[in-house]
Amino acid sequence: MKMLRYVTLTALAASILVSADAALAQSSSQIRACRDYVLSRREFRDVPASAVRLSDRGDNDDDRRVFIDWRIRQRGDAEGYCVVDRRGRVSEFRITQNNSSNSDSDLENNYGERIRPPYRARITSDDTTLVNRPDKGDKRDVAEVDRNERVTVYRRYYERESRITWLLVQGERGQRGWINSSRVSGGSGGGENIDDDFGNSGNIETNWGRRVRAYRARITSGNTTLVNRPNKDDKNDVANVSSNETITVYREYYERESRITWFLVRGERGQGGWINSERVGGRGGFGNPR
Repeated sequence: MKMLRYVTLTALAASILVSADAALAQSSSQIRACRDYVLSRREFRDVPASAVRLSDRGDNDDDRRVFIDWRIRQRGDAEGYCVVDRRGRVSEFRITQNNSSNSDSDLENNYGERIRPPYRARITSDDTTLVNRPDKGDKRDVAEVDRNERVTVYRRYYERESRITWLLVQGERGQRGWINSSRVSGGSGGGENIDDDFGNSGNIETNWGRRVRAYRARITSGNTTLVNRPNKDDKNDVANVSSNETITVYREYYERESRITWFLVRGERGQGGWINSERVGGRGGFGNPR
C-alpha cells in the first residue's frame, strides 16, 4: 500500500513538472512571437534582436492569452506591449512610447500654428494613438495616450485635403505626438488678446466687424466648416465644428452684399474661424468663457 502511494505521488509530481515545463515552453514561444512581431514593424526593422527586452506581465486570461511588455534600448527608448494567444499569434500590439531617432519615425513639430499659451485638454476617444506627423496617409505611430487622459496642446494644423484638424499634444507620461482633434475635448487655446488667441495662421483674419463680449453658443446645422474670413465668395476652409458642439463667439460681422452675419468662433477642441450665424443657435451666457 505504501509502495502504491509512493508511486502515485511520484507520478503526480512528474505530471506537475511536465505541465509546468509545457506552460513555460508555451510562454517562451509567446514571448518569442512578441519579439518577432516587434522586429517586423517597419520602424524597428533595423533594431537587433538583442536590443529588445521582453517580460511576461503575469496577468494571463482564461483564453491563455499572454500580456507581454516589450522595450527597445537603442537610440532612445521605445516600449509597449503584445497580447499573444496560445497559438503564438499576436492579437493586439501597442506602442505606448517611441522616442527612437529613426528618421522614419521622428516627431515633426513644424506644422501649422504654435498655440500661445498651450492649453490643457482631455482625450475623449478610444482611438488614442499619437502619430509623428499630421498627415492622413503618410504617418507613423509614435506613442499612446489613454481615454480621459489629460494632455497639453502645443500646435494646431488644418489638413485641407482631408479636412482634419490635428493637434500636437503631450500626455501625462511625457508622450508626444499628433492626434486628430475630434478625439480631444476641452481647452480654449488662447490668451486674453483676440489676435493672440487666433493668430493669423491659416489666414484667419480677426479684424472684421466688431468685437463682442465673448459668449457661448451651439452649432445647430450639422457638421460645419469654419473659414478664414467672413466673405461669401473669397474664403478658405480652416477647420471643422460638429453638430451640437459648444462654441465661443468673439466677433460679429455683417456682410452687406450677401446680407449674412458672420461670427468669429472657437470650438471645443480649440479650432477657430468664421461661420455663418444662421448655423449657430443659443447663447449660453455672457462673460469671459475661460
